[in-house]
Amino acid sequence: MCNLAATLIERFVQMNQFSKLRVPADWQQLIVTAMIGVAAIGLGVAVQRILFFVARRAAQRRPGYLLASMVHFAELPSRVIIPTLFLLAAVPWFQLRQDLTSALLRVLELTLIAAFGWMAIAILNAIQEFIAHRYTTEAADNLATRRMRTQVQVLRHIAVAVVVMVTVAIMLMTFPSIRHLGESLFASAGLAALVAGLAARTTLTSLLAGFQIALTQPIRLDDAVVVEGEWGWIEEITTTYVIVRIWDLRRLVVPLSYFIEKPFQNWTRSTADLL
Repeated sequence: MCNLAATLIERFVQMNQFSKLRVPADWQQLIVTAMIGVAAIGLGVAVQRILFFVARRAAQRRPGYLLASMVHFAELPSRVIIPTLFLLAAVPWFQLRQDLTSALLRVLELTLIAAFGWMAIAILNAIQEFIAHRYTTEAADNLATRRMRTQVQVLRHIAVAVVVMVTVAIMLMTFPSIRHLGESLFASAGLAALVAGLAARTTLTSLLAGFQIALTQPIRLDDAVVVEGEWGWIEEITTTYVIVRIWDLRRLVVPLSYFIEKPFQNWTRSTADLL
């Protein structure tokens, strides 16, 4: 299909209208390349819209919220992924210099890696929304619901951080110079490893505290707690801190490791009722 499109565009450029304008050969190549690129992007956008039109129809026919949530969150990253794939497929027909073609391939490759990382985060968001829709906290005895939503929220934050780090690492590994630099740093580890470990100590502590809270659950979402002499409810749990909504609508930001290392009061630890 790309070969046929390239042939048609070349013939269109060589028509009498263009010959009368006396366009230079270099500009003709640029025009052909631009037209092939626009055609590839347009074809990719059309395919993406058709696919998600069918997916939305399928989500409406099938009962359940998971498929609809997946389609909703995956649609935006797919608007980058599918046209980029079509543009990559059309690069062999571009009439560009070798250095420009290599640079374009590198940009498209990095874009595709970042878009796939974005898609992974979108899938995690869809799973969290599905679980939040299925396990609502409107019931009187919502202890099991809050336990499930707490685990999902904390683990999603950790998973997003891992996805971002892996995506950035893969993008950096595509550069040979940076890869060589990384190998040199690994070869001369010693003090560098010690400095990196000290620098990442706070981050690793927060990640480990997040795993502990997700598994043991000393706190859950909407738990009534007393922290630092302040009465409130657990509003949000992230990978580094916890938001406590105080009774007068102030927000107390507490490090995640606080709930592992220091004592606090949890008035809804074993039941949703307040005595």
